[in-house]
Amino acid sequence: MLNKSLTNKIIFIIIIIFSPILIGQIKSIPIGRILKESNEKNKFYQISSLARSSGVEIILPLNSGSGVIIEKNGSKYTILTAFHLFEDIDLEIPFTIRTADYSFYKVSKESIKQIENLDLAIFTFKSDKVYETVNFSNISTLKKGDALFATGFADSIFYFEKGELIASSNVKVKEGNQLVYTSKVIPGMSGGGIFDNYGQLVGINTMSTSKSFKDKSFSYSIGVPNSFLINSKNGNSFGYSKELTTLDDYLVKATELNKEEGNSKLIISLLDKKPEFFDLDPNSVSNWYLYHMLCLAQSDLNYNIAALENCSKAIKIKPLDSSAILNYGITKSKMNDDYGAISTFNKYLKVDPNKYAFLFYRAISKGKIGDFEGGVLDLNKAIEIEPDKEEAYFSRAFFKDKLKDYYGAISDYNKSISINSNEGQSFFNRSILKEIINDREGACSDARKALSLGYKNVNNQKWINKNCV
Repeated sequence: MLNKSLTNKIIFIIIIIFSPILIGQIKSIPIGRILKESNEKNKFYQISSLARSSGVEIILPLNSGSGVIIEKNGSKYTILTAFHLFEDIDLEIPFTIRTADYSFYKVSKESIKQIENLDLAIFTFKSDKVYETVNFSNISTLKKGDALFATGFADSIFYFEKGELIASSNVKVKEGNQLVYTSKVIPGMSGGGIFDNYGQLVGINTMSTSKSFKDKSFSYSIGVPNSFLINSKNGNSFGYSKELTTLDDYLVKATELNKEEGNSKLIISLLDKKPEFFDLDPNSVSNWYLYHMLCLAQSDLNYNIAALENCSKAIKIKPLDSSAILNYGITKSKMNDDYGAISTFNKYLKVDPNKYAFLFYRAISKGKIGDFEGGVLDLNKAIEIEPDKEEAYFSRAFFKDKLKDYYGAISDYNKSISINSNEGQSFFNRSILKEIINDREGACSDARKALSLGYKNVNNQKWINKNCV
């Protein structure tokens, strides 16, 4: 056994030999990066702490929302939130809010005041307790790509979601939704505050493409800026931009149009072939959003070549843009490249295997290449996820018919009809199957029903005349 003196000498020699290596390793550690990351974490914590302290959960009879405390006057506090939360509630019954210290307060709905005709409202409550209030951001200084933090409550849990600004504009849009950003917002977070990188209030959340934090898709959200409230408090009307002049203006206007069906041509007219608006950074979030919008609009109008190009560009910037991926695959199928479509759907389903739309459209493509069994398996899973989709039962019935599972097909048409009893083709298809299983009376009844619903088919009319006297 080594004695203590000899052991100490060996340790000393090892230190002398290896100290240059150890020192070199220490020198190689990026101290600046460590400090920067530490500062970022501290800033993140400070902003989230402020947002949590000033945030309130709004508990309504049928749903819930969020708000942020913006002002204190004696014992009276003012909360800013989204007006749409209150549109369908009984004004005679007070609602409840929960503050950061888990105190509950009853609020009279008579105190709700809508700001102009916007999705923005304030209301008040009284308390002798001290709650944090927020400062307003000067949003005119915000730039595309700046960090934004969306906050709010979902199932009584407070969320603080970092994202970046896509567009901010003064252009006039419905309900004042002039902010577009990438922070994930889910139901319950409507009315919650949007904060900048200095912890100041930019606006409030009003809409989002996300429904759950389990959704892995890259998404965007929409909000109303604080400018409307500031002008209202100062007794001024808000000055809208009279013309669309910047990329932000065009993107915000396209966002408004995208909320309603039938506007695809207008969106393309706004955004297509305007290279002067492209961000110098090819991978910027604003470029992604422009390609994303064009992808959806062009796919909707069957502008297939252009849709594939813009969907591909959007996916290259944001690989988890599920809407662009889905439309890319659907467009491939429209162009009869169903093997390419299936490959596209496969890639996203590896990331998120429970996405109904991807399972449904992969099933359709499998059916088009004759893989009816594979199509049925996809539709089985799709129906587990979304059990009330008429299209899924209709398609599975069609595939089961091809596999000669006539009773299974009839059962699925029954379900399809129970969801939508005005689809004539469902009755027509079921009438054919009932004839196959020798249910002549049922076949005649379905054939007549299909005809009464406007489903025109020469063979159907001839068959009724011949067999349903």
